Amino acid sequence: MTWTYSGDPATSDKDTVRFLVGDTDADAPEISDEEVLWLLTQEVSPSQAAARGADTLVAKYAKLVDRSIGAASISASQRYEHYRTTAGSLWGAASSTSTMPFAGGISVASKTEIASDTSLVEPAFTRDMMPYTSPLRDGRETI
Repeated sequence: MTWTYSGDPATSDKDTVRFLVGDTDADAPEISDEEVLWLLTQEVSPSQAAARGADTLVAKYAKLVDRSIGAASISASQRYEHYRTTAGSLWGAASSTSTMPFAGGISVASKTEIASDTSLVEPAFTRDMMPYTSPLRDGRETI
């Protein structure tokens, strides 16, 4: 398990995830580099990967209990609540910065550009795919 952080989230998506989750202390690492890199392959943005990372920490701390031995105590529930709140905030922020839907063919130039793109998948349905046949008043059989 490796753990690295440059201190500058602008340098890499991995550091962005660490910064957003709050996993920036080398003395108390929460998520390994390998896990962060995997999260980045599962989500479409570093913000969403950070939210998913916070979710994993919520799950980790949800199964731990608070313990007290004399005057000393360990409160896992505080970490659980912290990461639960962090995950909620990160998911909210990630959803507000997600990509907008694209509707192509609105302008003539856009429609021409899209139509000339040979890498697009051919549509499954076309206008002339199944002509409607019906006897019409003027004698035609198809519309």
